Amino acid sequence: MSKRRRNSSAQSRYEDGDDSDESSNPAQSPAPSVTARKKKKLDPSELCQQLYESIRNFKKEDGSTLCDTFIRAPKRRQEPSYYEVVANPIDLLKVQQKLKTEAYEDVEDLRGDIELIVKNAKAFYKPDSVEYGDACQLLEV
Repeated sequence: MSKRRRNSSAQSRYEDGDDSDESSNPAQSPAPSVTARKKKKLDPSELCQQLYESIRNFKKEDGSTLCDTFIRAPKRRQEPSYYEVVANPIDLLKVQQKLKTEAYEDVEDLRGDIELIVKNAKAFYKPDSVEYGDACQLLEV
């Protein structure tokens, strides 16, 4: 009876006369593809865009999007008291505009604007309001 021949990378290496372990050679290891992926993940503008999209697409338990309240700040004519309470009004449209113009140098800049949106909402809306609750939940996203 003849034995079956097994085709594997280890077998072919030994047949070729190369019995060294390739994984011990750093020049031949798969590290370049790993570092290429890390560089892609660390691109601040792409990461900021992904975070923004996750905020925009996050759904509450009732099925509505969490960000509905924060897409636009209240209009000055409709809510003049908002501008008396809030010194630096910002909304998600302004954040989106900054993303498109690549105004964010890193994720911390985006985080600062999201925290400002939350701070503004907490300052203006009552603690028992839906908007206040949405603001608290927004930071968790």
